[in-house]
Amino acid sequence: MPCELSFPCYSTADKCEIPKEERTADGKCPWFKAGFCCSIDHQNNSIIVLAKERGLSGETELLDPGKISDGYHTFDELYDHRYSLFGALCQASSSYAWKSKKHSDGTCFAGYFIAGLELPTGQISYHLPLRLYKVFPAVALPKAHDWDGHTAEEVVCRLSEYWDDPALKLFVDTIKFFGATEQKQKAIEELAELIRGLSRDDHENIAEEMADVFIMMSQLKLIFGNQAKIAEYDKIKRNRLYRRITGKKTI
Repeated sequence: MPCELSFPCYSTADKCEIPKEERTADGKCPWFKAGFCCSIDHQNNSIIVLAKERGLSGETELLDPGKISDGYHTFDELYDHRYSLFGALCQASSSYAWKSKKHSDGTCFAGYFIAGLELPTGQISYHLPLRLYKVFPAVALPKAHDWDGHTAEEVVCRLSEYWDDPALKLFVDTIKFFGATEQKQKAIEELAELIRGLSRDDHENIAEEMADVFIMMSQLKLIFGNQAKIAEYDKIKRNRLYRRITGKKTI
């Protein structure tokens, strides 16, 4: 039943139950996202209210979203796994890890703190239950780092590249040594050299310059932190190419 439900946000109406002390400085609900309420507690309350309206009040314990299972784990269990795994990652990457009870603008979510990693592949962050704050392995800050706008998809891309690229440390150290501005200029130079090689049809030089360009592309992904956006455009362009040569819609 919960899978059929959505939870519209009532932050502009009397129906909203978010107390004033939990709202942002301008009076907005911190749980509002794209027109929906993202508070687990308030979503659960909505389910219970709806269950009572449908005459299922005696079965509301079965409607707790946290108890929904895929046959292996419930949502509650999966969240506990995420908390533990993220803590382990922060412990292993302690030089990148931080935590704070407040967002960068001074606001907070009641009952939660924010923790993050400033990885070479980009920033990632999660909200975690306040009960874990004291033991969570990260440097405590008065306020969180500024959010760079990363999406859930970008978090996955940044984490994947962090552990999946054996040359990552070399590229990170290279950018630190020469500086991001210098490496962006270097990328322009390597691209120009590849163009010259292609114009001469020099196969040996083309192979060498392609290797240089691949190396610089890896560094540019770290400099701009745009792996998810690259993956998005890659899919779009592959599908467009497929349509052009086959006449079919998508791969």
